[in-house]
Amino acid sequence: MVNIQDFLQLMLESSASDLHITQDSPPLIRVHGALRPLSYPPLTAADTRTLCYSILTEAQKKKFEEDSELDFSFAAKGVCRFRGNLYLQKGAVGGAFRAIPYEIPPLDKLGLPRSVIELAELPRGLVLVTGPTGSGKSTTLAAVIDKINQTRPEHIITIEDPIEFVHDHKRAMVNQREVYADTHGFAGALKHVLRQDPDIVLIGEMRDLETIAAALVVAETGHLVFSTLHTNDAAGAVSRILEMGVEDYLLASSLLGVLAQRLVRKVCARCRQPVPAGEALLGATKSAAERFATVAAHGPNGASVYRAVGCEECSGTGYRGRSGIYELLLIDESIRELVLKHASADIVRNAATAKGMRTLRDDGWLKVREGVTTVAEVLRVTQEE
Repeated sequence: MVNIQDFLQLMLESSASDLHITQDSPPLIRVHGALRPLSYPPLTAADTRTLCYSILTEAQKKKFEEDSELDFSFAAKGVCRFRGNLYLQKGAVGGAFRAIPYEIPPLDKLGLPRSVIELAELPRGLVLVTGPTGSGKSTTLAAVIDKINQTRPEHIITIEDPIEFVHDHKRAMVNQREVYADTHGFAGALKHVLRQDPDIVLIGEMRDLETIAAALVVAETGHLVFSTLHTNDAAGAVSRILEMGVEDYLLASSLLGVLAQRLVRKVCARCRQPVPAGEALLGATKSAAERFATVAAHGPNGASVYRAVGCEECSGTGYRGRSGIYELLLIDESIRELVLKHASADIVRNAATAKGMRTLRDDGWLKVREGVTTVAEVLRVTQEE
């Protein structure tokens, strides 16, 4: 039987981001956002258990059998790191594995708003990155931490579940703590972090009120804190935190900004075809089409709108590679006042856009105008505004 290392190698050779192992299906890989099967027979329950258990320690096997869930990370030496999740489905073991490259992408190569880099240069406060699973949040934060690591002689502590990107000591000292391996949990680690003399703290995910409240205290006491949330947009993160019961004054005084992001598939440069904008927007609502016309007027002169076709190079999908689209909510005095008033996400969003915030969809429209992606792809990953 082929071992899981062979499947992971095929995953990397195919430039895939994820590998899925499940019963009654061949192994599946995600390439440029789309799942495709590997050329292998459907796996049995015995196969999936053998494959997934082959990379676990005895302690991890015990924890998985107790909890029926397991988050962990591991490395293929000199090749790549992987984040894994094991679970049970219909009584059989299933696994999802994501590739995490050793090399952290430079911050200025991600296409982030300039203000994100400026936030990373501040001495204190809370910066959040939000978006669904698989939207590139971990990569963005790894690039931010790496930038700080290269430029500031400070102490960085990360609390992650599990550790994904590995940071060497550069100009900064970086200590990375993995939940359940180095500490019992996010909230518990944060209770002790101030005694560890940090300057910057990265929290892999703020999952509950206790963790969010502790993170705000760390930011309030003069530290720069980064973390993630799962919300649809930047303004929604503010509402979500308040709804969880966090004191409004603490959030208003500590929060510096919220970056929402998505990944859009890049239209294949080899087979893409130019189309009139009106034709490309046939599936869009009237308001979306009107907004595209407004935003596109500010795009590069002479740019074309493309549709995906499909060719051998992109395996018939019409897309090859992915790119980020972003929405950055900066917290100024007017937004702080709205936080203190518990204003709705819609009110916060409208106030921010009136001050010039570019929404996720608007950033997507610019990517369409620049020939990076398609109208259909932006409509797929963003919501109506």
